[in-house]
Amino acid sequence: MGDVVNHPRGDESPLIGIPDQLLADICLRRLDHVAFPRVDLDALHVKRRKDGRAVYLSVVTATGQAADGEWEPLGIAVGDSEDASFWTSFLVSLRHRGLHGVEVVWSADHGGVDDAVAVVFPDARWQRAAGAPDPSQPRDQAEADKASNHVR
Repeated sequence: MGDVVNHPRGDESPLIGIPDQLLADICLRRLDHVAFPRVDLDALHVKRRKDGRAVYLSVVTATGQAADGEWEPLGIAVGDSEDASFWTSFLVSLRHRGLHGVEVVWSADHGGVDDAVAVVFPDARWQRAAGAPDPSQPRDQAEADKASNHVR
């Protein structure tokens, strides 16, 4: 798994436009100062040029909510794919930095995230975020109508 702080010299990450120092603060700081019962995970895909061709990268983030209700950024990582091994590696890196007390992990149904949570935080439960798209359901009413018209 690649860490977004590893990039060519500059004042900000060329991938996501976040200042280097902020990335370092987020990606390298210890997380054992407080328990985070809730962790939210998210991912997005960005297209970048690599060796003259377009490739897609997964940018994943973790934010944590402490028992007092305060939210903190926990980590950011970039990888070639968004699969269970990538999510597992990302979560292990957070745990190694001291993330503890995790009771529930919220996310959209990103591929493999539920399995990674079960491996890295076996006492926590994974919860599909309310409002997150269900990949087995049409995205909107127009798609639903189109699907039902197609079935007839």
